[in-house]
Amino acid sequence: MGRAAAAFATGQILDEDFKPVLESLLKDASPQVRSQALRSLMRIKRQPKPGEMGIAAVEVADAAVAEDTAPPEPAADATPQPAEAVPDLTPASSPEVVPISADRDDKG
Repeated sequence: MGRAAAAFATGQILDEDFKPVLESLLKDASPQVRSQALRSLMRIKRQPKPGEMGIAAVEVADAAVAEDTAPPEPAADATPQPAEAVPDLTPASSPEVVPISADRDDKG
């Protein structure tokens, strides 16, 4: 289990210097270790190179810039309503609260 955890951790670091170690773990007797080593190698391979962004990252960044620079759109129902048009949500009368005591004996 410790070798599998180490293989997982090296994949999270995303450092290509760990590739030889992970490749050697592909021959390990434990299927969990082999699986984690393979996953980590795939993760390292899929990472964008320094100074290079993936296509999805570029699209997300472009969308974020477009949102920041676009003027705000007015809401469809942005017309202010006069105070009289706002419904009164307070109850007409407050309900009567009857105190109940656990000490009271009901001998009806």
